[in-house]
Amino acid sequence: MADADANKQLDSARKKSGRTSFHSEQFTYTWVIEEYSKCQNEQNNLEIVSPKIVVNHSNHKYEFKLAIYPLRSDPIRGGSNTCIDLQVLTCPSNETNVHVKRCFIRKDGTEYNPVSATFAIKNCAVFQNYCIAPSTVYSTCLSNGNLTIRCTFTFRRSVSRDKPEYLQLDAAKSIHDEFAELLYSGKFSDLTLDLGEKKFKVHKSILATRSPVFSAMFEHEMLENKENVVKITDVEPDIMSEILLFIYANKVNSIKELTAGIFAAADKYQLEALRLMCEDVFLEKLSLDNLTEILKIVNKYETCPRLRDAVLQFLLINGSEVANWKNFDNVMKTLSPALLFEVTKAAMMKS
Repeated sequence: MADADANKQLDSARKKSGRTSFHSEQFTYTWVIEEYSKCQNEQNNLEIVSPKIVVNHSNHKYEFKLAIYPLRSDPIRGGSNTCIDLQVLTCPSNETNVHVKRCFIRKDGTEYNPVSATFAIKNCAVFQNYCIAPSTVYSTCLSNGNLTIRCTFTFRRSVSRDKPEYLQLDAAKSIHDEFAELLYSGKFSDLTLDLGEKKFKVHKSILATRSPVFSAMFEHEMLENKENVVKITDVEPDIMSEILLFIYANKVNSIKELTAGIFAAADKYQLEALRLMCEDVFLEKLSLDNLTEILKIVNKYETCPRLRDAVLQFLLINGSEVANWKNFDNVMKTLSPALLFEVTKAAMMKS
């Protein structure tokens, strides 16, 4: 019987298969042009230029800019149209292919007329030919007189080719999976995180390597360090489970469902990458439905200027809707004087 099992394994080892996968990295830039409606009566060839767009990909720095011409001669379609150009300001010496999608954003936040193309980028290159009728811009894409343009860059990061199955029979698991198993098993643990109803067996060296807060705790003669028990009362067990999974395996399972709690814990333990991941989730779902939750985060934490700027921009673009929002008065009363000052100042500058 043992010989039969061995033969089955050998037969399996002789079977070969492989897979090729393409991996990509995506960057999205959103450009808001305030009071664009005032351009309606401008003459031909007025140029409006975006701030510099900086993209870091594979340890290389790329810089772009967008330019919109409210009314420019369009030799391809004839007549004059609203056109957007993309210019490469700086890029590595090696020519790189990038897939670019440009689009306008409708009043309801959806994309209008997305156009995609793959370009071989090099210094000073200008990519044109994205034009639509000016009347469409003013009738469909303006929100309170503001125009929003979105540009998405997709770089092919790598191509992977899996080894044949017979070479994978004894292949080692990824280091992240192995560290996750170490967390779940508690093997060789030298510290307990006590959350009352839930206790986690963990490893000082891993926590200290990933979190400056834990590192400082273990370097000093604190009671927790002597007793090898850390009592935590301000983090829920399900949140701590996600925090530890990120510390050990560099991933989280429920970030979209537990964004606020994970953000707070990531800030507490100075897990910068995880905090930024939470910010990305907030930015993706920013709307009137969850504005209260996100305002509470921005109001409480000073470590998220990117999220603060996005919220202020949202309030300005959607000013009339926010002012008529049923929770407006209650939410404004909860804001700190500093944030309330920023909101008021931004509103006054717009007017």
